[in-house]
Amino acid sequence: MFHFFLRARADQFFNARSIERDAENDRARVASIARMVERSLESARTERAGLVRRLDSAVTRAVALSGNAPDEYLTRDDADTRLLDQCEAEIQKGRRRLDELTGNIAHLKFIRAALLTRFSDLKW
Repeated sequence: MFHFFLRARADQFFNARSIERDAENDRARVASIARMVERSLESARTERAGLVRRLDSAVTRAVALSGNAPDEYLTRDDADTRLLDQCEAEIQKGRRRLDELTGNIAHLKFIRAALLTRFSDLKW
């Protein structure tokens, strides 16, 4: 059985690639992953910074809508109440997303640290 396979390639020998070529391929693979992690981290940080600015603005608007009188909620128009409820709902969604982004950033930092630890000779 094995003679069949050996005869088919009797004139061809196995040639391994050079060590340098293997090392370069390995470096290229890891560098590709590292660049993607860095891009993802930067993108998440940018999104987070923009979201923080928008949330601050939304909270400021909600505070202005709610007023500062202790009995403001008793005399507030229905339209203002609905608008305030919408602002609060959007603020809650924004805070939820902010928590997700904060977690994602922490995970991406961990991945970057793992890459740097395991591939210390990596050039970014």
